[in-house]
Amino acid sequence: MEDSAIRVGKLGTNLRNVYITDSAVQIRNNTDVLAEYGSAIKLYQPGSPTTAVVTIDSNGGSFTGSVTATRGTIGGWTANSSYGLYTNSKTSATSTNTGILIQKDGGIYAGAYNSTNGSCPFQVTNAGVLTAISGIIGGWTIGATSLYNNKSSFNNSNEGIYIGTDYIAGGAGEEWWLKKDGSAKIGALTLSAAGVLAVPAANITGTLSADRIAAGSLELGKLTTTAQTTISDAAKTATNYLTYSSSSGLTIGYSGSNSKSVINTNGMEIFNGSNKSAAFFGLNNNVAISRVGLTNEGNVVMANGGIDLRYGNTNIAHIGYDTVID
Repeated sequence: MEDSAIRVGKLGTNLRNVYITDSAVQIRNNTDVLAEYGSAIKLYQPGSPTTAVVTIDSNGGSFTGSVTATRGTIGGWTANSSYGLYTNSKTSATSTNTGILIQKDGGIYAGAYNSTNGSCPFQVTNAGVLTAISGIIGGWTIGATSLYNNKSSFNNSNEGIYIGTDYIAGGAGEEWWLKKDGSAKIGALTLSAAGVLAVPAANITGTLSADRIAAGSLELGKLTTTAQTTISDAAKTATNYLTYSSSSGLTIGYSGSNSKSVINTNGMEIFNGSNKSAAFFGLNNNVAISRVGLTNEGNVVMANGGIDLRYGNTNIAHIGYDTVID
């Protein structure tokens, strides 16, 4: 008996004893308290009898320092040395339970595994691969099959960008888009899946190369035909031209000298001003060469029956199977 307390055991270095008071029961090492049961259960750090490293009372428990355990449950979380830390029995990445698994090797998996998608609704592998079927990151919304910023569909009227499985679109409405079939649209320019480019107007400052150009009308203000056949710099004015229309055909000319060549359904005709210098398949389905139809000019007309040498519209000679020389 000691001062209204009871001691069971001996005092001395490294000698254990039990010390009982009216308020607590203590386990001591000599006089140092190792554990106490009273209003709370307390465990003390050896050598520091006034510092409780574990306290458990009616409000719960507190720990000072680290806790090491191979298994246990805390607030619905289960710790296991094989699986890691998990809830709702989700012990693997492919578990269909709707819980959370934090693997000891670093993987995080949340929600029920979906065999079709091959993933959980949210997961991060230990290699850093992130999967999320929905969410918002930096103003971008993650959908099950899309990623977008303020534009929730292909033709949504909001300004933004939409990235789907079949196409990418941007701007308000359909300002620009690119589909997986290869078709595209940028403003008024469109490109079909077959590679047909449509644009209402274009200003091309570089070189245009094409095997064929088909157009309802075509006008070239400055023309260079080949590297060997070019228009001189002095002549490169707006009066050099090449035009095409379905009604008048193809016209190549220089309006300053009123010289031009016209290719149409009549054939090919060469003019000096309004005067026709020559025609090929252009005179009543015949071939005419040199100043056709003028009063005081010589010309040659090749018709089905032979060759006519003319002065103006008057035949001078005819060469053919019934040759006549006037």
